[in-house]
Amino acid sequence: MNRSPDIIGSLVYGGTYALVVASSDWLRLQVGKLGVHCLPPGYYVYVGSARGGLNGRLKHHLKSEKRLHWHIDYLVKQASVTQIWYAYGENRLECVWNTMVAGLPGATSIIPGFGASDCRCRTHLTHFSTAPPFGNFKQMSNIWGLPHPHRLKSELF
Repeated sequence: MNRSPDIIGSLVYGGTYALVVASSDWLRLQVGKLGVHCLPPGYYVYVGSARGGLNGRLKHHLKSEKRLHWHIDYLVKQASVTQIWYAYGENRLECVWNTMVAGLPGATSIIPGFGASDCRCRTHLTHFSTAPPFGNFKQMSNIWGLPHPHRLKSELF
């Protein structure tokens, strides 16, 4: 589904984001040079940054027809984005957010190298068998003194 929402268009500032992606089925995923991976049903959280503006990056990820550029594009082609977590800020916080997501209850790191080609993280993709707890993430973000995270649910985009 190609969505060009006004709410996404309003996110003109740079920042950090997490896509929560859901699949009720097993997925066979060819991810560029990372090869073929079989992914169990559940929820996946991918963390990235868009210092030039969240709107352009998020619109790209939400398009159904697109050139597959980032690792996450291969996943969202086969599964549904159900939530977007984001925070404004000039600092590149994707690795910090990734560490926080990996520390949430039920988190399992998956696909080594996914989304992490420009950093030292093992992966930027985390699997959950149930929906990841945004409340816990928000609380952790506040404790760590990070910019306030916001959540968009799929009915808004």
